[in-house]
Amino acid sequence: MTSQSGVSSTKRAKVGAQHHIQSILEEADNMCQDKLVALELKNDRLRIKLDHERHRSEQSFAREERGSEQANAAIVHQREMEKMKQEVELKNAESDTYERKKEMLMLELKVLKFRQGASGSSL
Repeated sequence: MTSQSGVSSTKRAKVGAQHHIQSILEEADNMCQDKLVALELKNDRLRIKLDHERHRSEQSFAREERGSEQANAAIVHQREMEKMKQEVELKNAESDTYERKKEMLMLELKVLKFRQGASGSSL
């Protein structure tokens, strides 16, 4: 019986060791699972943070782009207004020139009529 009890105690020790190893493996597996979940959560948090930062950068870029477009539009508008003002001034100057030419031609016509009247009266 001693040899049988030695075998049976060996089996019990072996089974106990297997249970102990199994519990250690399960505990290690649980720790790995916990670590995996923690890393996945950290990854999700970092992804959300990255998405948020990308969104902020896109908004900032869009604001700067709109500001640049507004500044460019203001410059173009100012140049167009200056061009139109110069065109109006040119048209006014041309109008004044034509008006003075008209006055000059009217005076020349009066002078010619006066000369014709003066030459007709001297005959």
